Amino acid sequence: MWAERAQAERRYTAEASRIAGRPVTVRCDDGYAFTGVGSDAAGVAFIPRALAYLQPGICRSLYRIAFEKRVGPRDDAAFALTVLAHEATHLRGIRDEAVTECYALQEGVMLGERLGLDAGTARALMRVQRDRVLSDASIVRLDYRLPPGCRNGGSLDLRPDDSTFP
Repeated sequence: MWAERAQAERRYTAEASRIAGRPVTVRCDDGYAFTGVGSDAAGVAFIPRALAYLQPGICRSLYRIAFEKRVGPRDDAAFALTVLAHEATHLRGIRDEAVTECYALQEGVMLGERLGLDAGTARALMRVQRDRVLSDASIVRLDYRLPPGCRNGGSLDLRPDDSTFP
């Protein structure tokens, strides 16, 4: 299992570095030191250290996509792609949670494709996640609410020449 985990972490690190635009490191937080059991965080990024930790369930969902070439439960896959893209976006230096979430939904489409999903599936998964974020009325998640500019052609559209969003 250690060899598989190391291989997966290398892949997640490469993808996060691509999104962050700089070398970063991603680790699966198997001991829940930073994620999960003691917190509600599925991932956490330490911007100055260029380091992110992902909850084990996130790593497993990403592993299914990247290495087993299957999606698994759609909600889990959508969430996992978003979490990796979200933490990588933080590692780009963006601290605002709502802006980060908006960018993560957009980055998640290409991330999914690079991990082996076809474009339609990757886009559908990010739409599932976007709809989940938009419907979440939890007080805990207020900081993650998508801002008005998070739309096709909006101020937070990473690809304004592309008519699809996310």
